[in-house]
Amino acid sequence: MSDRHRQRQLDYGSARYLSPEDVTRAGGFLAAMTFDVLAWHYDLASMYRAEIYLLPESDAEVPTDLDTLRHDYEELTRFFVGAATAGDAVALMLA
Repeated sequence: MSDRHRQRQLDYGSARYLSPEDVTRAGGFLAAMTFDVLAWHYDLASMYRAEIYLLPESDAEVPTDLDTLRHDYEELTRFFVGAATAGDAVALMLA
């Protein structure tokens, strides 16, 4: 991925600029990966214990079901494939 970063720090670090080539690679990767492979690796409890993600204090706010994961994965895949098809760059900011 491109190393160009914005100066402003967000919850998960600096924003990243993904070039059209980066977006094409990401879209291809997401489109080629099956949901079953992603779901096999999904372990929210382990991610929480390892402090990989900043999760809400309330467990009620944390989606744990695979339907939510599938929805988010499909939405992200559509976004990146669409952006790649259009030849667009993407600013990636996680907050």
